[in-house]
Amino acid sequence: MVVDPDDFGRSGQSLGAVGTTLVVGTANDAGGQDVHLVDVVDGAPAGRPVTGLPRDAVNPHLVAGTPDRAVLTYQTADTWQWALVDLADGAVLRRHNAASDPASVTLSETHVAWAETDAQGESHVVVTPRGTGFDRRYAIGRVSGDVRVGLVGDWVTYGVSSELTAQDPDPLYALTARHLTSSATREVLDHTRQTATAPDGTLYVSGGTVANGEGLYRVAPGADGAPVATRVASSGEPTRVTLLGDDIPDVVATAHLARSARLLSDAARVLGRHEEADRYAALSAEVREAFNRAYVTSTGRILSDAPTVYALALVWDLLIDEEQRRRAGERLADLVRIAGFRISTGFVGTPLVTDALTATGHVDVAYRLLLQTGCPSWLYPVTMGATTIWERWDSMLPDGSINPGEMTSFNHYALGAVADWLHRQVAGLAPAAPGYRRLLVQPRPCRDLTSASARHLTPYGEAFVAWERIDGRFSLEVRVPVGAIGEVHLPGSAEPVEVRQGRHQWVVPDPLGLPGEPTTLRTVRDVLDDPETWAAVVGAAVATGLAPRGEAQVAAALAGYLDAPATHLAGALIPQDLHPGAEAFQRAVRGILDPVSV
Repeated sequence: MVVDPDDFGRSGQSLGAVGTTLVVGTANDAGGQDVHLVDVVDGAPAGRPVTGLPRDAVNPHLVAGTPDRAVLTYQTADTWQWALVDLADGAVLRRHNAASDPASVTLSETHVAWAETDAQGESHVVVTPRGTGFDRRYAIGRVSGDVRVGLVGDWVTYGVSSELTAQDPDPLYALTARHLTSSATREVLDHTRQTATAPDGTLYVSGGTVANGEGLYRVAPGADGAPVATRVASSGEPTRVTLLGDDIPDVVATAHLARSARLLSDAARVLGRHEEADRYAALSAEVREAFNRAYVTSTGRILSDAPTVYALALVWDLLIDEEQRRRAGERLADLVRIAGFRISTGFVGTPLVTDALTATGHVDVAYRLLLQTGCPSWLYPVTMGATTIWERWDSMLPDGSINPGEMTSFNHYALGAVADWLHRQVAGLAPAAPGYRRLLVQPRPCRDLTSASARHLTPYGEAFVAWERIDGRFSLEVRVPVGAIGEVHLPGSAEPVEVRQGRHQWVVPDPLGLPGEPTTLRTVRDVLDDPETWAAVVGAAVATGLAPRGEAQVAAALAGYLDAPATHLAGALIPQDLHPGAEAFQRAVRGILDPVSV
């Protein structure tokens, strides 16, 4: 039988089913959503409203059910809540506030349990009776992933969902059981992926133990009533620690060999050791050719498809032709986009990624990377009050506490290597000859910066560059030390200006203040490249519950759809029938894109 959710109200959508009962959400006149229970009676669908929900409830989700009860989560103007619903008559038996989205709610014949995070960033597992009674709260610390919660008799189970390739140890990756009336705990599984409760109340967990490996486990009371895991299906994967590979991938090591041989050749030539210079130049060329043969496709894709390998290949000139460089630059820019304009390189790639983007015509993407404030980014520590460069992007967590992991130095310059790019590309002060005998002045302004300056103490004296954008004008000041020459590239000018020692000033029309073509968002990539539109899309995804983790989650979901039409963005992010908030998100995206899309 086909059931049309619109038969029960405006903008109807299926929220799921409990047994043979279909749960449907519809829009109401208060701006919220009503919920209906639908069963087949005498061969036809018959609905009854769920009574007792707030009229302003939005984003309702069906998250758990037993043969006679269901749990709905939703958001009001003030808070998140869950509601326990009697499936027989649709009455809400109990409503309960939650400190955050209670997506982990689970239900047994006697209790309701869920995980929530408080304003200080501390996570708790909360258990409360289905009827009246008080909450039991169990602190589990700061959690970086999704907490999976289950109920087995008089025990609650919890664990953080993780893949087998997690790099940092965390005791919460195990599935732990805790007794509801005592302090007794026991470890049920060594690794947790997902949990699900069957209609008969049996808890099933996808995870593993070191002894039995990964698979699907049934968790049920043992002889003493405590939960015991029994494997019912194997995935064939081991849970034990496994070596995945060497620390330095061959592609990175090969790039370094080509680069090192070239530097040796250059140094030998300066020293007049021409035979050695020729030998190392030949080695560099041979390794460069091997690098392309082994790791690079004709379309510019590089093995591992990680931002670092593209940055290495582009900045160190390892690619054979310009078409490869162009396509590699485009791929690097796309990788930055789908990372939500957050840093996704390490010590090797971070000093090079903005130069690689700039050299291939993607300076706007480099600026988006520079100005990002979400973690990981260069400016996240600044938002936390940093005055030094940290060893890890989140040495201080958003709540102001120190990251409990290793590598938490607060003075460790490597990740701050972007300062070199700031000097050379943003301010525009770079050497055009050894020792700054010749200066290259070529600033690259962006709309989000109104001024920049840089100074450098050269062997000839102090070199200085400063620019400012104001009232449609771009003013540039350059100071060249005695004995040096400056090559100045002014915005809008095809030919550079050569100047000698002294102070020089120019005022030209602001290249970013001139009227341009109206914004046209043809593809999903165009949406990401337009900061205001992208921010609106991310805001809509968060507000409708599609992307609770924000920008990075939305960007990653669009990885395969950058060339799709902008008008297909909502469908690309998530099919409408898979999430209750998808329809609201689709309406929001249409409102955002209609004025500017084609």
